[in-house]
Amino acid sequence: MIPEEKVQEIKRLLRKGEPEGEIKEQLKKEGYTEEEISNAIMPARRPVSNNGGEYPLSYFLGAGLLITGIAVLAIFRGSSLGWFFLLGGVATFIVGYFIENEKKKGQA
Repeated sequence: MIPEEKVQEIKRLLRKGEPEGEIKEQLKKEGYTEEEISNAIMPARRPVSNNGGEYPLSYFLGAGLLITGIAVLAIFRGSSLGWFFLLGGVATFIVGYFIENEKKKGQA
């Protein structure tokens, strides 16, 4: 089994853009089996694609609330319901942003 320190090193190398093939070859030279290498690279690979096309649900919810708020305000000028949706959307974006940052800190 590949030690946790080595898995952390693999994560760091992948983040820096080191080709996965070169990392695998180096691990083979160090005497690790194919199974051990794939078990170490799979969890190390996940954080590299962080938000690579994935957006938290809070961003979609916030966008929906913002659009709804703008539409309601455009139709019913000064409507408190429109302001409710608009401010709710902004708050959802802000809360989602801070939650994502905390998740990223936990992964690092």
